[in-house]
Amino acid sequence: TNLAHHQVELEILQAMESRHPGRMALGMEMFGRSAQATLDQWVAGKMDEKSFLREWYANWTADYDYYRPILEFARERKIPVLALNATDEQVRVLSEKGLEGLSEEIREGIPDLDPNDPYHRKAMEAVFGGHVPSHPSGGRDKKAFERFYQTMLLWDETMAQGVVDYLRSPAGQKRQLVVMTGGFHVGYGFGVPRRVFRRLPVSYAIVLPQTAEVAEGR
Repeated sequence: TNLAHHQVELEILQAMESRHPGRMALGMEMFGRSAQATLDQWVAGKMDEKSFLREWYANWTADYDYYRPILEFARERKIPVLALNATDEQVRVLSEKGLEGLSEEIREGIPDLDPNDPYHRKAMEAVFGGHVPSHPSGGRDKKAFERFYQTMLLWDETMAQGVVDYLRSPAGQKRQLVVMTGGFHVGYGFGVPRRVFRRLPVSYAIVLPQTAEVAEGR
């Protein structure tokens, strides 16, 4: 919910489209992969904004106005928009039951989740600790953290797999891809970038806008 950050996103997409006209694509965390058909209709000009808004709020909670200029620019320039994120059902079932409790049907739609990066785990422990109160025993709830971490891995790995699937597809050949996602999914090079690179060693850059905080009275 930072307008300045979204302005940076728009300016990057506009500049990349100017540099590589007709060769850009945009991937978004804000849409579960089941929303791809809707995004295709939007970019093709076959869906009005009122109908599109219903899909937006079915996928994301932030006000659409933050993202409107980005999505309107993609529509105007016919830039493919990719729905990268896991579905609500996958997230819900994983957070409730963990990997061991998933049905075969749900499990088949989930990419490999690599939990073996100790630095990423430590970073996510810090994030988790800032959002969840201490356990009555004085520590953090380890089971709750594991569910949280598995869910974060689900988001990161699903988005990474979506990026790789597109870049390897005929539609993605010779295209440049801009991915818009939250800072926790790219911070310190963890998350989506590293998990894309594990699958497909491509060059990339991370842009993580920061907003300076000035103490009151200064």
